[in-house]
Amino acid sequence: MAVFRNHLTEWHNHDWTILRNGSISVYWRQEYLNSDIEWFQKEKYNVVRFDCATWTNEDKMHQDLYDKLKLPDYYGSNYDALDECLEDIEIKDTGLIIAFEHFDHLQKDIRQILLDIFDRASRFHLLMGNRVINLIQVDNPDTEFEPIKAYNINWNRREWYTADRKQSK
Repeated sequence: MAVFRNHLTEWHNHDWTILRNGSISVYWRQEYLNSDIEWFQKEKYNVVRFDCATWTNEDKMHQDLYDKLKLPDYYGSNYDALDECLEDIEIKDTGLIIAFEHFDHLQKDIRQILLDIFDRASRFHLLMGNRVINLIQVDNPDTEFEPIKAYNINWNRREWYTADRKQSK
């Protein structure tokens, strides 16, 4: 299902606008994230949500990733194993949305590692004809990310400008 038609009607869809620049879109406002997730669900995407604020240590994070993503039994609960096992997850229907809420509660180095791993998994699955999109929700509108590989992590279309994130929720 990874192929899009070269048609104006698809160029404005959420999946197209995210995947044309990478696999990750960042949100500050929870209602924008929820609205986009509803759109993805209507389009027959499967959605897996993570509350990163509950990850008090890396063991809890790896256990949550293992449980919700249904990683294989041989998952070694470390970043290298996560990187490898994400290639083995089954993508059904239109694709998979992975939503990380309260992502800025994680340490910056852990955030960057996860972004790199999940972006690489998305690119792998695109090559196999499947869509994996990563949605990142942060509580601080000033949160910034280091580039992954050769491109920047982008804010969603409604909060693209800093001024749009300075308004009260």
